[in-house]
Amino acid sequence: MGQRTAVYHQAQEWVHPVEAALSMSFTTLRGAQTLALSVHGLMGQRGPIPTEVVVHAARTHLQQAAQQATLEAARGGTGWSQEAALGAFLADVHRTLLGLSRIRPYWGGLGVEVAAAWFAEGRVAIAHAGNCRVFRLRGGEGAVQLTVDHSLLEDARRSGWPNWEQFAAKEYRNIVVRLLGMEYVPAPPPGTPEADGRAPAAEPRAAVPPWEMRSEAVLPGDVYLLGTSNLEPEAVRACLGAGAGTDAEADSEAALERMLARVVAALAEPPNEVACVAVREGRAGEVPQAGSAGERRGEGDQLPSPEERYAGMGLSADLGQYARIMQEG
Repeated sequence: MGQRTAVYHQAQEWVHPVEAALSMSFTTLRGAQTLALSVHGLMGQRGPIPTEVVVHAARTHLQQAAQQATLEAARGGTGWSQEAALGAFLADVHRTLLGLSRIRPYWGGLGVEVAAAWFAEGRVAIAHAGNCRVFRLRGGEGAVQLTVDHSLLEDARRSGWPNWEQFAAKEYRNIVVRLLGMEYVPAPPPGTPEADGRAPAAEPRAAVPPWEMRSEAVLPGDVYLLGTSNLEPEAVRACLGAGAGTDAEADSEAALERMLARVVAALAEPPNEVACVAVREGRAGEVPQAGSAGERRGEGDQLPSPEERYAGMGLSADLGQYARIMQEG
């Protein structure tokens, strides 16, 4: 594979008094791994910004993964995988947000919708929670959505609930049932005594991770588009239908930027409320260059301490203390 390129469209930092949205990518200095993210954070009444928790965790986990992959390769093993790395990153963010809400009740309501893509070794692991979305462009096939929304509408439809169409109105379609930082307990299957209220559950249903994950091979020239819930599938497919991917797959960052600008211009929501990132897998012969789009960190950098990891977030020592407990336990 060659150089991997990422371009962005950022929302305003504050899209609502208690919300923030942004997109980003982090790439190791040698270009071996890239973690791309689109994040919509809910902040509760007060306290830390969940998107900042995501940013600091992303930097740390990507660096750890680069070190682990290097060590594994030196041993001749195949134990490292981007699926495991992405799962560990999401679990860290999830535990941190849950813990913050527990140690400081007035921080309640912290949560993150996220779309994430971890690129390495010719494959990509994709995960999402909430209504953040991931699309792929490959050849001339047009945009293919790789995620299914975690909305009240989709949850009812996938569960087979009767009359699920009643949730198709926009106000229901945008209600999310899964977030990082929120305990997710799947509803009982429809038609069962437990679901109908005719019998209590034999035992409490256990919470499960709120994200869904998949992985696939990445081909040279593939483009992955990640965005917040404002990145509407109808607009994306209209802009990037069959045959529309040719320009985006050209070997230039400018072509990727033009594609992203077309998509944002076609959305119903104001551009300042949309955050999205497009990542293009390089072709053979392209060389990664330091300083290209995204944040690049060397594999040899020192890992930050818990206190350093959350420095600059305007938080008390409680967060660093809590993060250290999470790392040790």
